[in-house]
Amino acid sequence: MVRFISKPIITSQTIGERFIKTRLASGLSLPAIARQIGIKENYLAAIEAGQYNELPGDIYALEFVKAYARALRLDE
Repeated sequence: MVRFISKPIITSQTIGERFIKTRLASGLSLPAIARQIGIKENYLAAIEAGQYNELPGDIYALEFVKAYARALRLDE
């Protein structure tokens, strides 16, 4: 009998890096996503850069990340 060992997937990719990679692979621009989800482009750029202190607050940061993930069809 073959036994499989489960190992966690370790990645150094940040959320922002994943968003950028997915957005570019989908052929979407940052302004297009901003218009689609109604969040300012500079906030989305801050998320991609991992500069969450540029967002208006913790609650907004969380909701902006969720909305961006949904727009890119990623798990929230």
